[in-house]
Amino acid sequence: MLDLPNKEARQKANCHASHKANEYKLNQYKLFIESSLSQALEINRSTGKPVLCTENFEMIFNSQSTLYNIKNGQSLPFIRKGLLKLRSLIKKI
Repeated sequence: MLDLPNKEARQKANCHASHKANEYKLNQYKLFIESSLSQALEINRSTGKPVLCTENFEMIFNSQSTLYNIKNGQSLPFIRKGLLKLRSLIKKI
């Protein structure tokens, strides 16, 4: 993702995670997929958004927003259940 001439320059800059986090934070992306666990943790910490880590196939979401917690049912699960029922009813119509 870094716009540098070669692999050596990217390794020397050593700012992969911060660059990825900035791109993720500035856009309306809902999920970031990262192959490095250390970078996934940093991206999640910086953005507060979920990151799927393919190094260990875990969803990293330690820094969650209230809205994210409601959407996935961790906070106020009855709201999520109600919205899912509403979605099902709408689909039937």
